Parts: sequence; C-alpha cells; structure tokens
Amino acid sequence: MLTMTRPGEVGPFGVLAFFVLLYLSAGSIIYMLLTGIIYVLMRVLPPGSLRLWLENVSHTKVYYYTTVLALAPVVLLGMASVGSIGGLDIVLVVLFEILACFYISRRF
Repeated sequence: MLTMTRPGEVGPFGVLAFFVLLYLSAGSIIYMLLTGIIYVLMRVLPPGSLRLWLENVSHTKVYYYTTVLALAPVVLLGMASVGSIGGLDIVLVVLFEILACFYISRRF
C-alpha cells in the first residue's frame, strides 16, 4: 500500500485503512513483546515481590497497556503527515503515553 499508491489516489477510506492497519500491527507486536518480557522475567527473577507482581498481571491488563502504547506510532505518523515532527511533539506524545500507562496502572 505504501509503495503502490499515494494518499490522494486511495481517498479518505484508504488512509483510514492504513492507519487502522498500522494500529493493529503495532498492537500485535507490542502485545507479543510485553508477554514475552513478562515470560522471560518470570523465568529469570528469583521468588520475591516483583515476581509475585508479575504473576498477578493479567492478559487484560497487558492488553490495556498495548492499546495505549500502540497509539504512539499512529499519532506520530499522523503528525508527520500534516507537518514536521519536532522534539517538543515527541516529548508530548511520550508524556501522554506515560500518563495513560499511569492511569491504567492505578485504575486496573
């Protein structure tokens, strides 16, 4: 899709489809990474408070983190498509991600 067409050729639904597919693929990759990291840490860490916390992390909570973290590449690409991305823009997106992850950690 990226090499065969231009955004003007596919129209608004093509652009929307691209961003949805980017979100889904980023979400899939992040979910696999987070579950892999949890699995490795469960095998490596000695019994203790951190390992006990990791044992209690549900797949639903990992999914919530994934939905928030997968939004960052979509937001950055959307910002790049309408203008240039500066350092302040990246800092604001990272701050948004940190606040959203903090909210998830406190809420769920």
